[in-house]
Amino acid sequence: MEKDMAGTRAAITTILLAIPFSIGSFAFAAIGLSPAGFLLGVVGLFSLPRLMPLVRVPTEGFARKDWISHAGTMFLSWLAFWILLMNPPFSDFTPPEISLIVVNGAWVTGPLVSVNNTWTGTTINVTVSDNVGVRAATITVGSANATALDTLSPGAYQWLQMGDVLSATRVCVDAEDVNGHAAERCFTMVPA
Repeated sequence: MEKDMAGTRAAITTILLAIPFSIGSFAFAAIGLSPAGFLLGVVGLFSLPRLMPLVRVPTEGFARKDWISHAGTMFLSWLAFWILLMNPPFSDFTPPEISLIVVNGAWVTGPLVSVNNTWTGTTINVTVSDNVGVRAATITVGSANATALDTLSPGAYQWLQMGDVLSATRVCVDAEDVNGHAAERCFTMVPA
């Protein structure tokens, strides 16, 4: 029973020791050094035999399988805490995603889209998503100033123009999330 109690104490200590390493990894990732953050987690694994006695965990009776078990616990705990810190609500590192653009029923899959002028005007539907929330979505058609897209539903936007596409026209869709990260997707409309 004493061995089980010591093993439980060591496991809890291992999980608690993973927290400062994950915070350090997060700090490295926040300044753009994610590989260094990963390396810090690996350092945590190899420093476990030296750290355990410092926090008064008796390790004299540990066999190799015990150290492997605690190293696995340390790695998974460190990784879980790091992933939690890298995602909302703690942080946001990802820009919004402009995942779908449809012009007069034609999906925009490349730099050019042929626009069917049999429609009355030009309709552009855009789908924007973000892990936190989209603040704004705008569209720039040709040399005109950016115009806010009309919101159809959360993440779905529309722009209507009461004219046909008569020549090649450059279109840029811009999106910004609530934390200021931006994304842009541009294409050229050509008459069909």
